[in-house]
Amino acid sequence: MFLQKLYHYLFQQDKLIEEYFAYCDSQTKTVLTKKGELVVIPHPKPYTVQGLAVYLDCTMETLLQYQKQDAFSETIKKAKTKIETNKVEGMISGDWNATGVIFDLKNNHDWKDKTESETTHNISKDTFEIFGKKIDF
Repeated sequence: MFLQKLYHYLFQQDKLIEEYFAYCDSQTKTVLTKKGELVVIPHPKPYTVQGLAVYLDCTMETLLQYQKQDAFSETIKKAKTKIETNKVEGMISGDWNATGVIFDLKNNHDWKDKTESETTHNISKDTFEIFGKKIDF
């Protein structure tokens, strides 16, 4: 009985997550044309981890805690991947501010700036000590 309830709950989570994405995609806005007419046009809302948490009626912390549990991990990871992809595509297409998206990706999707450093060492002595042992050249 427990497993049946667990699978039902997991199915509900998947369904709610897909509802969130559909809700974001269905958003519209009204604009004024050059002819002075009001027209309703599609205006999808960007996917966010915060928005998903609100839609699921929980906090970000709760959502991230669920992600650590095996039963929910894959579902939440897939949702976060879809959110991340949505942001990257919006940034690349020029629809969204790149600086804001990069900030969000760093804070919500573990993106990091790549840093490279080059180190060179010149050893001029015939003997040096490393970890308390003398090495001769």
